[in-house]
Amino acid sequence: MSKSNRLYNDKLSTAFKEQHQTSKKRSANSLFMNWLLMISLFSLINCSTHQKKTDPREKMFPDGIYSQNISVEINIENRRKESFPFRSITKVENLHFETIGLSPFGTKVFEAQGEINKMNSIKVIFHIDKPLFAKEVFIKKAINSVNKIHTLKKEDFTAINGIDTFSDDEFKLEIHSYNSEGLPKSLRLITTQWSAYIELLSYQPNKK
Repeated sequence: MSKSNRLYNDKLSTAFKEQHQTSKKRSANSLFMNWLLMISLFSLINCSTHQKKTDPREKMFPDGIYSQNISVEINIENRRKESFPFRSITKVENLHFETIGLSPFGTKVFEAQGEINKMNSIKVIFHIDKPLFAKEVFIKKAINSVNKIHTLKKEDFTAINGIDTFSDDEFKLEIHSYNSEGLPKSLRLITTQWSAYIELLSYQPNKK
């Protein structure tokens, strides 16, 4: 074989080797990219399927400090109704509550405290002349009912016509809307003697 042919064969062999090595690198890079893609897809799927889900056993109304507008409508004789609007600031912790009721003008109307579902523990102090309908037993029952909602869990509610609803022998509670934090914002509480429209103004969790 001539010298020129040998040089040509050497260049051809070198070219084939370089092409083979480049092909191997491309193949390795392709495998690496495919591996990265698979890992990314797996991570996305894993994250989406393991997102924190709402525990239905969680309280619908967690302990904390609530500021609310409340309008109580009392059923009087002959189908007459009496309205009693006020703003309440309530702190609830471990079934104990403390409530301050303010008039629409910001003056203190009443204070109440006690244990939820323990009527004998509830104490109410009025700072104005009590309304005619404000019999002690009635007031205690109404205050207890409003605060009893803090014992309810999410699993206690059933969606009826798109409205989360709870009902027992004491009252019926409808949640008409939620705020951006998922807390009930607009509610209606209904009993045989009275009903209340409740609007959440603010919520602050208790300090630990």
